[in-house]
Amino acid sequence: MAFPDNLDRLDAGEAQIRILTRRAIEGSESLSPHVRMIERAMSMLDHVAKHHRHRDEDELVMQMLAARLFNSSASANGLVMRGYYQAALALMRDIL
Repeated sequence: MAFPDNLDRLDAGEAQIRILTRRAIEGSESLSPHVRMIERAMSMLDHVAKHHRHRDEDELVMQMLAARLFNSSASANGLVMRGYYQAALALMRDIL
């Protein structure tokens, strides 16, 4: 059975929205710093989740929370970049 053409068209549409979103961010003096801040926060969460050696159960919980926050942030970013704003807001609410 062939893969549905509509899903390929959906991917192409999402790719176009991502290009337009990126251009809007790069062209905005107010959005660019926010995106850099998000990227830095995600880098820190990634580092804590992967490289911190926990000394006790409390630190392990914090490390797992860092992994969850990173995953939610990456998912929300992907959704925003492809135009799924309502779904991204649901993840952002969880992050907060």
